Amino acid sequence: MIKEWGKYEIIGKTLDDAVGEAFDKVARMLELPYPGGPQISKLAEGLRAKEKQALRGVSQADGPRGSAPRARGDSDPEKVGFSFALPRPMLHSKNFDFSFAGLKTAVLYLIRDLKKEHLDILQNDKIKSAIALEFENAAIECLVYKTKKAMEKYGAKTLIVAGGVAANKNLRSEIKKITRRK
Repeated sequence: MIKEWGKYEIIGKTLDDAVGEAFDKVARMLELPYPGGPQISKLAEGLRAKEKQALRGVSQADGPRGSAPRARGDSDPEKVGFSFALPRPMLHSKNFDFSFAGLKTAVLYLIRDLKKEHLDILQNDKIKSAIALEFENAAIECLVYKTKKAMEKYGAKTLIVAGGVAANKNLRSEIKKITRRK
């Protein structure tokens, strides 16, 4: 949600769970302790550091909710080629609203499908890290993209990022990129 102090104009809102709630619920799906955000970020950062992975995925605009392809390679998680994409909900909608329910559901279905193939999938740290990384990338890409568009539209010269997810190292890094003065 973005507010311009003094005018109190709301230009974007969360339509379902807040991003912090999404982090907590996905962490629970991955059998990580509460609070989930720091746990997901730790797994994601570890894999990001190893692979120097860039944001990737399928935007919500590319198809109906939940239509992002899960597998883009071999579905055996023990193989190096294991990869998947989670949707970027409402990324290209014409407003500044957010929705994380579809993203959480995509993670739920991904884990469910992986468990059909390998029942003990959540005992595999590589898979947990990969899911955490892709989830974090998807959530942050949505936050950053819409924030940038709102700043451009309204000519914002200052941005304040607050709340629990604001402590996320990757979010802070991506926000810094869009707020650098040119």
